[in-house]
Amino acid sequence: MSISARQFVSQGQQRLLEVQSMLSGLGNTFEKHGQTLVELQNIYNQTLDELVQINLPNLSQEAFSQVRQYTGYGQFDVKNPFITMNEEHTRLTQLISDIDLDERYLRQDELVNPISGELILKADSIRQNFNLLRDSLQRYESEPRFLHLIQSAYDTPDYTGRMWQLDYYRDWRTGSSISKKFGKHFYEIRSDYLPLKQAHDHTYNELAEAEKEINDVKNLVNLRGQSLYRLNNLPQVILQESQAALRQHLQYVDKEQLFSWAQGDHAREALIKKLDGVEKKLNYLKEMVAYQQQQEQTALQEYIYKLNKKVVKFQRPKYYHYTVSSRDAAILYIDPKEKLFHKRNKFWKSYDVVFDFDDYDYYDYQKDMLWWDLMTDGEIDGNYINEVNHFYSNHPGYSYRHDYYYETHSYHHHHHDNDLTDFS
Repeated sequence: MSISARQFVSQGQQRLLEVQSMLSGLGNTFEKHGQTLVELQNIYNQTLDELVQINLPNLSQEAFSQVRQYTGYGQFDVKNPFITMNEEHTRLTQLISDIDLDERYLRQDELVNPISGELILKADSIRQNFNLLRDSLQRYESEPRFLHLIQSAYDTPDYTGRMWQLDYYRDWRTGSSISKKFGKHFYEIRSDYLPLKQAHDHTYNELAEAEKEINDVKNLVNLRGQSLYRLNNLPQVILQESQAALRQHLQYVDKEQLFSWAQGDHAREALIKKLDGVEKKLNYLKEMVAYQQQQEQTALQEYIYKLNKKVVKFQRPKYYHYTVSSRDAAILYIDPKEKLFHKRNKFWKSYDVVFDFDDYDYYDYQKDMLWWDLMTDGEIDGNYINEVNHFYSNHPGYSYRHDYYYETHSYHHHHHDNDLTDFS
C-alpha cells in the first residue's frame, strides 16, 4: 500500500538500523560451526594417532622394518632408531657425569638458594645499588630534551649550534629551564650527570652478569634433570619421537598412495579412508560456511543499498508532501530475517548431512569418485566448493550414480538452489 514520504523515510531508517544490526551479527550465527570444527579436528587427530599406532606400535626391529612398506616413510632406514638410541645413551650418560663434576652443580644450594644463596645475595646487593642509580638518573633524564642537550654537547666548546638556527633557541630555552630548576649552570649539571650515568651503566652490566651466573646454575640443574629423565625413559622417548615423525608423514602423504601401500590390510585401509574423509569434511564445512556467510552478507548489503537509495531520495524537500507508491513502498515489507531464516535452515540441513556422514569405508580409491557426492549422496549442489567445481570441470560427462558409490539401486535425486541474492 502507498504511504507518505515522511512515513516511508521514518520506517525505512528504522529498517536500515535493524538490517545493519543483522549484518554486524552475522558471525555470531555460525558459532555452531566453530564447535563442529573442534570436534572434527579431535576425530582427525585421534584417527591419525590410531594410524600411527597400527604402523609403529612398539620399539622393535620388526615394527620399524614394516614402516616403509606400509607407509612409504623411509627415514628410519636412513637413521636407524636403535643406533640413535645407543648414541643418545652414551651422550646422556657422559653429559650427566660431566654435570655431576661441575662445581656449580655440586654447590647449587650454596649458590642459588632463594634465601641464602651466594649468587642470589650478590645479585640482590647489585640490584639495590642499580635501582638507586636508576632513580638518580631519572631525575635528570625525565626533563624534556635533556638527553638531546647532553648528546649535542650543549654548554661546552664542542656545541655546534648557531644563533641563526631554530634548534639553537630551543636548546637555549630548554637549557635555561633545566639550569633554573637545578640551581646550577648546565655544564655543572653535565658534570654531575655523566659520572652517575657511567656508574649506572657499569652497575647494569654487573647485574646482568650476576643474573647470568644464577641462570647458568639453574639451567645446569634443569639440564641434568631433563637428561636423567630422558636417559631413564630412552626407549619410550625414542618411540614417541619416531611416532611423531611418522605422524607428520602420514598427515601430508597422498592418501590414495597410502591406501595402495596398505596392501589390502583392512584395519589400515579403514583408518586411511576415515582420515581422508574427515579431512575432506573439515575442508568442505569450512567452505560451506564461508560461502553461506558471503551469500548472506551480499544479500543484506544489497537490501541495505536498495532501501537506503530510496530513503535518501524521499528525504529530499521536494518529496515532503509526496505519497510513495505501493510499488516503491513494498521494500519496507520484505523481511530479510524471514528470508534468511528459510535459507539458513536449508543450509544447516545440508551442513548436518556432511557432518553426520560416517560411511567412510564406501569410498573406493580404484574408482573415479568424489568425497562430496559420497557424503551427500549427490543431493546437494556443491559447485561453489573448489574441489567439487574442479572435479566437475574435469569430468564434463560426469553424473552422480548412487549404485556406483554404494553398489545399490540408484534413485532419483536433484540439486538444491542455495542462492540468497533475490531481494527485490
